[in-house]
Amino acid sequence: MQASFVSSLPIRICKFAAWCPGSYIVCLPKQYQDDKYDRIWYPVIKDQARKVQPSDTVTIKPYSEEQVPLKIMTGGVTPIQPTWPLYRSWKARSDDASIIYIYLAEVEILESNQKREFNIYYNDIWIGTVSPSSNVTTIRNKIYASSSYNLTLNRTLNSTLPPVINALEIYTLKQLLQNQTDDQDDPCVPQAWVGLNCSYSAQGAARILSLNLSSRGLSGEIATALANLTMIESLDLSLNNLTGNVPKFLARLDKLRILNLRGNNFKSPLPAELLAKSKEGSLWLRFDTYFRAH
Repeated sequence: MQASFVSSLPIRICKFAAWCPGSYIVCLPKQYQDDKYDRIWYPVIKDQARKVQPSDTVTIKPYSEEQVPLKIMTGGVTPIQPTWPLYRSWKARSDDASIIYIYLAEVEILESNQKREFNIYYNDIWIGTVSPSSNVTTIRNKIYASSSYNLTLNRTLNSTLPPVINALEIYTLKQLLQNQTDDQDDPCVPQAWVGLNCSYSAQGAARILSLNLSSRGLSGEIATALANLTMIESLDLSLNNLTGNVPKFLARLDKLRILNLRGNNFKSPLPAELLAKSKEGSLWLRFDTYFRAH
């Protein structure tokens, strides 16, 4: 049997978006080493479109949070015919909402009588009119869940040139199935602590099913916090130095089927409720012989 391993998982914090990275792109081959966020940019030139020759006239604004690499922004695609729209469509990969980032810049030196201006439509809904300059313009728009998407750039009546697009990114909002935690605050996530078995549900947080604290050098009384483990099925506290009374709340844990109390210094008597559950067979109970019932 063969297995796959992840030897490293780099994480980049994106200041401009909640999701990073994952980009659909338009003009140059991937330039991973040129990107601050390690995004990989793929060329996408569809039918009825052509590549615009890269120009050195594009400048990235110093305060541009997206920080798209210059090599990406100095190229683009445009329709083959100047009167044609620029069209891009894709199928949804999931039912999650997304955010689209469209990066635009004028990459050609225009004559005084030339003008490039176009309207942008997403799923036939107008989202803006743009006349690109040598600085990067970013169009950001939320994409609601749909089975398919289309992006259309149509030149305006005042424009003498066809639309152009330099780069396009789509970020998908992924819903976490479990509550987020900081570091190891949650004993079940991302990996259960030693001695724990947990169940994981898409409807809520992970739940503790069994807790094995045998031979852990524990002392003092049984913590009342154990009463919160309402889904626990097995609890092993054996071979420690626990003292005090065995609490009655253990009998109120409806899911509890196994309880091991042997090898401690508890006070007698043992709660009658626990003995009753043991006698009726709903609880497998182990305890030292010096115990007596209430």
